[in-house]
Amino acid sequence: MAASRKRFWIATTAVLLVAALVVVIVVWMAAEDDSDGGSSSETALNSTTIRLSDLSETTTMTGTLAYDDPLSVSAPISGVVTQIPNEGDVMERGATLYSIDPMATDAQIRDAEQRVVSARSSLIGAELALSRLKEEVDTSSLASAQASVAQAQITLNKLLTPPTQAELNAAQATVTRAQETYDDLLTPPTQAELNAAQATVTRAQETYDDLLTPPTQAELNAAQATVTRAEHQVLSARTSRDFSLAELQDDWEDYCRATWDVKVEKVCDEVPLSDATMDLLTNTIADARADSRIGLIWVEEADGLLNDNLQYLSDESGYQSALVEAESARTALDDLEEGPSQAIIDNALADLQTAQEQLQDLQQGPSQAIIDNALADLQTAQEQLQDLQQGVDPLELEQARANLVSSEARLDDLLADPDNQEIAQAVLNLESAKLNLDSAQANLADLKSGASSSYLMYGDETLWRDMSLDSGPGLDILWLEANLAALGYDPGEIDEVFDAETAQAVAAWQSDNGEEAAGEVLLGQVVFAPGPSQVSEQGVSLGASVGIGVNLYELTPVALVTSAVGSDGVIFEQTTAQRITAQLDLVDQELLDIGTEVVIELPDDTEVAGVVSEFGAVPVIVAATNQSQETSYLDVVISPNEAIDSDWTGTTVEIHVTTEFAQGALVAPVSALLALQEGGYAIEVVLADGTTQLVGIGTGIFADGYVEVSAEGLQPGIQIVVP
Repeated sequence: MAASRKRFWIATTAVLLVAALVVVIVVWMAAEDDSDGGSSSETALNSTTIRLSDLSETTTMTGTLAYDDPLSVSAPISGVVTQIPNEGDVMERGATLYSIDPMATDAQIRDAEQRVVSARSSLIGAELALSRLKEEVDTSSLASAQASVAQAQITLNKLLTPPTQAELNAAQATVTRAQETYDDLLTPPTQAELNAAQATVTRAQETYDDLLTPPTQAELNAAQATVTRAEHQVLSARTSRDFSLAELQDDWEDYCRATWDVKVEKVCDEVPLSDATMDLLTNTIADARADSRIGLIWVEEADGLLNDNLQYLSDESGYQSALVEAESARTALDDLEEGPSQAIIDNALADLQTAQEQLQDLQQGPSQAIIDNALADLQTAQEQLQDLQQGVDPLELEQARANLVSSEARLDDLLADPDNQEIAQAVLNLESAKLNLDSAQANLADLKSGASSSYLMYGDETLWRDMSLDSGPGLDILWLEANLAALGYDPGEIDEVFDAETAQAVAAWQSDNGEEAAGEVLLGQVVFAPGPSQVSEQGVSLGASVGIGVNLYELTPVALVTSAVGSDGVIFEQTTAQRITAQLDLVDQELLDIGTEVVIELPDDTEVAGVVSEFGAVPVIVAATNQSQETSYLDVVISPNEAIDSDWTGTTVEIHVTTEFAQGALVAPVSALLALQEGGYAIEVVLADGTTQLVGIGTGIFADGYVEVSAEGLQPGIQIVVP
C-alpha cells in the first residue's frame, strides 16, 4: 500500500509540472503575438502556388518473395562421388552436376577385356564346328528321338506321382453331382411343381384364346372415345401454343423497339428464342439491375419476352405430347380393329405347346434311357474316384516304363553314331559360348563406363527416355538440340527429330566433356531445368559413397530461360525465376489482370517494377471465427521485371497497384482545402492587392499530400493560402 501511494504522488507531481510548463509556453506565445501586432497592422500569409503535376492513387497489398520449387538431383548408380558442386553455387547451361565413379581397377578391366576376347573366340569356334557337322548329319531324327524320350519320361512321372488332395476332392465332387442327378430323375415331381406347370399351361391357354377372340363393341367404342378425346386435346394444345406464339411475337416487337440504344446482343432475328439467347438476356438483365445508371424500361420488356418465350416452349411441349397421345390412341384403335397378327398368334400357340409338353414331362417322368445314362455317368465317376484312391494300375505303370526304355534305346542307337554325338555336343557348346560372351561384354561395359556424369541443360521437359537415332520425335529432342546450339555444337535443323546431324553434335559435345562419343544421350546424362539454378540442401559431399537413388542435393532455378527458333537460329531470353505470392480480396479482383504493371517495395524502401503473371485457379475461403468474419481471396503471382537480391528471399514485400491516374492535373496541397458549411471545398486565393478570396473548387484524385483541383479561371501559378 505504501509503495502504491508513493507512485500515485509521483505521477500527480509530474502531471502538475507538465501543466505548468504548458501554461508558461502559452503566455510567452501570446506575448510574442502582442509584440508583432504592435509593429504591423497586417498578418503575414503562408502561401503556395497551384501547379501542374501527375497524380496517381494506389492500393497496396503484401506478398512473400520466393523462388519456384527446387529440383531433386539423385545418383543413378552406386559408387564414389568424384565431382559435386558446392552449396550456393549457381549452375549454368552445360555445367557438370555430378560425377560418380564405380571405382574399377585397371587389373579388373584388363581381366574383363581378356574374358571378352576369349569368349568371342570360343563362340566363333563353336559356330564353325556346328556348321561343319550340320553339312553331313540329319538332325531331325535325333530331335524326334529326344522328344520321345522326354514325353515317355513325363508319362512315367505322372504315373509315379500320387494324386493331390485337390484332385481327390474334384473326383468326389463329380461323384456327388452324378448321384444327385440320378436321384432327381428317380424322384417323382411334387404337387407344387405339378400345380405350377398346370398354372403355366392355363395362362398360355388364356393368352392364346384372348388373341383368337375378336374385340367387343364396347372395347371398340372405348378406343374410339379415347381417340376423340386425344384429338380434342391436340386441338386445345395447338390453340394454346398459337396464342403463346402471338404473345411472344408482340413482346418481341416491343423489346426490339425498347433496345435501340442499349448495348446488348440483338435477338430480334429469332422467334422463339434459343437457349443461348435466353442465357444472354438473363445475364444482361441481372447486370442492368445491378447498375443503377441504366434505365429499366428495356429490362422489363426483356423480362416479359423471356416469360412469354418460356410459356410458348411449355405450350409447344404440351402440343407435341398431345400429338403423341393421339397417335397412340389411333394405333390402339387400329390394333383392336385389325386384331393380332398371325406371328403373334403363332408365338402364343408355341408358348402353349411348350407349357403343355413341360407338364406332360412332369406327369410322365423321365424315360428309361435318360435314367440309364445318368446311372452310367455315376458309375464312371465312382470308378475314377476309386482309381485315384487305389493308385496307379501296375500294368499301366509297367507299360509306361517299357515305353521309356524303348525311347531311350532308340536315342542311344542314334547317338551311337559318332556324327550325331558330335552335333549334340556342338549345339551345347554354341549355346554356352553365346552366354559366356554376353556375360563378359556386360561385365566389361560396367567396368569401363568409369565415372557417370550428368550435365545441366535448359528446358521444360522431364527426361524419361534415351535419345538416339532410334527415338521418335519429341519436345525433349527439340530442347536438346537448342542447348547444343547454345553451347556451340551445330545439330542441323532444330526440330523434334534426332537425326544424323544431331548425333554428330552430341558426339562432339560428349568428346569435349571427356565422355565416350557415343552420339546418343542415355537417360540421366542430361537434366533439364528452367534456367540457371542454385545448389541447396546438399546431402552428400565429395568422396562419399552413394547408392542408386540417393539424393545428392536440391537445385533451385534462379532464372528462367525461354527460346524461340527462327530463321537466324535460336533466340534465348532470360528472366528472373523469383516470384511474389500475394492475396487479393475477391472484392478487389477487378483491379488486377494478367500483365497489370505493379511496383514492388522491398523492406529497405527499394522499388522494383513487376507484372501480374498468374492467378489462383479458384478462390480461397477462410472460415469465420470468433475473432473474424469469413473472407475470400485469390492467390496472385507477381513476376519482378529484374532480379532482386536473393538475400530478400522469404521476406514480406509490398505491392503497389495504381488504381487511378491523372496526367498534367492542376494540384494543390490537401492542407489548403477549406470545408464549406453547405458542402464541398474551397481554397483561399491571394489577389493582386494582397487580399484573399474564397473560391469553390471541385476535387479529383488525392495522393501524396496533394489533391487534383478544378474551377473556372483556375490556372497554374495562382497563389493560394496554406494554413
